[in-house]
Amino acid sequence: MHGWASNIGRLSKIAFRLEKEGYRVVGMNFPAHGNSKINQTNMVYAKNALVCLLKQLDIKEPFSLVSHSFGSGVAALALAETKLRCNNLIFLTSANKIENIFLDFKQMVSLGDKTYQYVVEKMESIVDFKLVDFNVEDILKDVDYGKLLIIHDKFDKMLPYSNAVEINTK
Repeated sequence: MHGWASNIGRLSKIAFRLEKEGYRVVGMNFPAHGNSKINQTNMVYAKNALVCLLKQLDIKEPFSLVSHSFGSGVAALALAETKLRCNNLIFLTSANKIENIFLDFKQMVSLGDKTYQYVVEKMESIVDFKLVDFNVEDILKDVDYGKLLIIHDKFDKMLPYSNAVEINTK
């Protein structure tokens, strides 16, 4: 699962290596990513797309999932919903508290409190999910997985390393 404003091709070296090692590899571009004709998406829409793919694959045995950044949150949401058993969950960085991304945006564009609250309420009405509940560490409590590997650069400028530490406390 790829990151925001990315595509599955960014993970191709990992995919090709896994395929060479004998694994069946399935990848997908999220809505509004890659060559998609759609121009808007969010984490819930991407989760719905992944849930559809997992159901279509009709997985009968545990599998492993590799994800990057935004894709890690999407993967956690999809696995919590489907209740599929995942042997190995590999996060190549991940946000944890999605609210922090919104707060960073608020600060970056100097949104006032009233406008920020409107943005949050609008987002919550679109995805039918409370912003404060978008915490990967909490969502993972509802995911059946064997091992979690988080690879996160301590000096990552986009997503703080503290996210990996928080998620790893499960």
